[in-house]
Order: sequence, then C-alpha cells, then structure tokens
Amino acid sequence: MEIILIVLIVSMSNLICFFIACRLAQKLLTNQSIEGPKMKIPTLNPIKIHSNKVAQHQQAEELRKSSIIMQNIENYDGTGANQKDVE
Repeated sequence: MEIILIVLIVSMSNLICFFIACRLAQKLLTNQSIEGPKMKIPTLNPIKIHSNKVAQHQQAEELRKSSIIMQNIENYDGTGANQKDVE
C-alpha cells in the first residue's frame, strides 16, 4: 500500500513538472518574459548574524557589570562589606 502511494505521488509530481515546463516553453516560443516568484527570498549572512550575537553578548555583559556596580553603590556602608567583585 505504501509503495503504491509513493508511486502515485511521484507520478503526480512528474506530471506537474511536465506541465510547468510546457508552459515555460510556450512562453519562450512566443517571446514572453518569464518572471520569477513574486516573494522576496530572505538572504542569510552568517557574518552579520555572528556579529549581532557578539554585540548582544557584549551588551548583556555590560548591563550585568553596571547592575553589579549599582548594587555595590546601594549596599555601600563605608566598609567593603556586602560589596561584589566586578570582573
């Protein structure tokens, strides 16, 4: 049963591809322009993605450091007690 289903799906996809090719050939023979898909295909730039992640990591690290500094300022009582190290 599964083999019959696979054969039907493959044959249907072959027919669909055949009709698409026929339409494109007809357009070429009548000198009509062939247009691509109307949607915009997104482009992925791995370098930009990496640099964005590095920038986000740096911002998070700076935010963490500034929050530790602010906690140290609030906890200051004239001594070094209750102070956290900022790395």
